[in-house]
Amino acid sequence: MSCSFTEEQEALVVKSWSVMKKNAADLALKFFLKIFEIAPSAKKLFPFLRDSDLPVEKNPKLKPHAMAVFLMVSIIKQCIQSSFLMIIK
Repeated sequence: MSCSFTEEQEALVVKSWSVMKKNAADLALKFFLKIFEIAPSAKKLFPFLRDSDLPVEKNPKLKPHAMAVFLMVSIIKQCIQSSFLMIIK
């Protein structure tokens, strides 16, 4: 399966990430809190939340997990950008 981006889509990903990475820690946490607000049952998918009596927003393991996910997104963005540059060369 192949996934290719147009120049406009690639530029949008790069621009969006550039804005988001300035406040990545807070946005990452807000992202997960929004997921749990919309789908509270999603908390069951995370052992560190499932086995905790703390409110989700107070759980000390959530923010590091959220940042790890955002780091992966950053790496994927770099791969997309690199792949796109290889294609147009």
